[in-house]
Amino acid sequence: TSTTVSGTPNPALVQATVTFTATVTGNGGTPTGTVKFLSDGVSMGSAALNGKGVATFTYSALAAGTHSITASYAGDANDAASTSAAFSETVGTIATVTDLGASTTTGTSPQVILVATVVGASGPTPTGTVTFYNGATEVGASAVDSSGVAPLVPNLPAGNYTVETYKVGYRVNDAYMTYRDLGAPAQLTKAEVAKIKSANNGAPVEVRAVNIGNDEKFEQQFDLRENDVVLITLKPQR
Repeated sequence: TSTTVSGTPNPALVQATVTFTATVTGNGGTPTGTVKFLSDGVSMGSAALNGKGVATFTYSALAAGTHSITASYAGDANDAASTSAAFSETVGTIATVTDLGASTTTGTSPQVILVATVVGASGPTPTGTVTFYNGATEVGASAVDSSGVAPLVPNLPAGNYTVETYKVGYRVNDAYMTYRDLGAPAQLTKAEVAKIKSANNGAPVEVRAVNIGNDEKFEQQFDLRENDVVLITLKPQR
């Protein structure tokens, strides 16, 4: 007998379903029995030949990388066993988009929280770790949770920063309603911050320079009324 095997799609993405097709031919009648499908020499599973000598098998657990795929026909009473030549199945990683936003804690000593949201183009929620940088300097890392979110309370390095304050309370302009329309989230993505800034004409009500010392803190006071919302951005001075 002679066995051939192919796979589609090729290339594929991680966790995508790949369909492998093996065809077994003999010198007499159509071979019967089963075909084992192997990736890098390890069995993925088996499938029975149909009346045309074709076995189809689907698999969705191939890791990222290039895999050597073969099909092994077990033979039957009239047909000898045979193994196909190998072909390469390439599996790529899923493209992701990472969005960076920020929020602050409440209380007498509020802290900035960096929020990275990782979204995959397809498949399950990404896992792993997000590393945050201040320029080229790493400020920390955080694990991605089941929602694809990685929060981090950064330790801001000592130095000079420009602080921009955006007051978007409902008594100021329409930015407050924009914030409410977003669901009044405690954590804002980069896109949500941009949307609120846009409703506030993108102009900060205050821009000042601050020096953050070794205690990694700074203070900012506001005259606020009920339902007022404030956005603050810190930019290292170069």
